Amino acid sequence: MSAHTNPFRRRASRRAWLAGAGVLSGLLLVDQAAGLWQDRELARREELRARLDRLSTDGLRTGIDDIVFDGSRYILRLRLQNASRKPFYVLMPRLEGFVQVGPTWEPFPVRIAEGDVREGTVIKLEKEREIREVAEVSGSGYAEPLPGYRHVKLTLEALVSPEENPQEDIGERREEFFLFLRDVTRDGEFSASTARRPSYVPLRAWTLLPKEAL
Repeated sequence: MSAHTNPFRRRASRRAWLAGAGVLSGLLLVDQAAGLWQDRELARREELRARLDRLSTDGLRTGIDDIVFDGSRYILRLRLQNASRKPFYVLMPRLEGFVQVGPTWEPFPVRIAEGDVREGTVIKLEKEREIREVAEVSGSGYAEPLPGYRHVKLTLEALVSPEENPQEDIGERREEFFLFLRDVTRDGEFSASTARRPSYVPLRAWTLLPKEAL
């Protein structure tokens, strides 16, 4: 009997063909499942990124309530607000200070006030939170847009997340506060009404909401 007419060989060949087709179908199903998983994962990550962006830009509001001079340094009262209606978490914001000297910005030290929240602390923000910062601004030769006031820039960086211990991406907020900061050491150069001069003059409104809106 010739090889091409042998029924056993024909059956073996058919089984091999069916087995090969089964393997190919399985590979196609695996590839399809992997593609669907990748699509769902990409959509999930895009939604997470959009949620973090909303949390960073709209959910977290920041502003400066007051700046006072205690005889040797300035005490800044920074306020964080939750405008998202749901609690979220903020890594203790970092604040950097700069004063304009000529055409350049010169840094000055800013640190968290003693007894306040420590740097690196994660804050659960439900409505709003006040943080006190200490700024040591000194020296002369600064830009003086108003007599007796320095031109100051404060840069805030904060990391946010809907989770206390995020395992994935986190949101980032960066905001700059421009203001004129009163140099109280020069008050003697001005009239007796210097007590009525504001400690600082903001150059634009902060993003804070009215407390009743929280």
